[in-house]
Amino acid sequence: MSKVLIFLLALSIEIFSQNIETCQVKFRRVVNYHSSHDTTSGTIYFKNSNFTIIDIKLPINQILFFGKNDLQIYYPIENKLFNIKSKNPFSLPFFLSFLSVIKEDNGLVEPGFQIYNSQKVDDTLFVFWKPPKNLNNILSKQVMKFCNDKLVFSGSYDLNDKLIVYVIYSDHVKYINTSFPLKIRIVQNSSKNQSIEEIEYFQPMFNEKLPENILYFHLPPTVERKDITW
Repeated sequence: MSKVLIFLLALSIEIFSQNIETCQVKFRRVVNYHSSHDTTSGTIYFKNSNFTIIDIKLPINQILFFGKNDLQIYYPIENKLFNIKSKNPFSLPFFLSFLSVIKEDNGLVEPGFQIYNSQKVDDTLFVFWKPPKNLNNILSKQVMKFCNDKLVFSGSYDLNDKLIVYVIYSDHVKYINTSFPLKIRIVQNSSKNQSIEEIEYFQPMFNEKLPENILYFHLPPTVERKDITW
């Protein structure tokens, strides 16, 4: 994953969780890189920045518990738990790309991006952003495209004005005043290869009580535990 994409997608989930108390959504994520083809599917349960659970069904059954600075990965069949602690917050890049539409700036203002131009063509709005200082040695601009007030494109351009990372948003569903994309396509271009990540969301539910078995999930006392520090 490129430095640009890591920076743009690994923003704090707190930026986008102001108007969403809970979210429950099924997903299917496919990553194509070179000749590899990896598929992951499951359900995301989000309550706040300190409570996010991903119940993964494919390719193997595992449950991920995200705290602010810790991640627990539980394998029910093997009854094993990996408890990972880090000095830096853990992020959920593919879920953040779903939540980021809550904010009109897509979360770019907080890390230091600044608008320097915008253009309106019929029902389409283009917004041009200047990168923060820590990225101006690799980025020339960030461009966002809105169609009928829905975010449909966000792209990062290098110093030669070449599009190196871009995200396409489609199949929006509206909740209150926000249009959430049910399909997201992330493309990374480099001189040698291209990687494509496609995420599809199903049946999103916002601000509804999460299932009891998720809210009050307890690990079995016999779980085999391993602690890891990053």
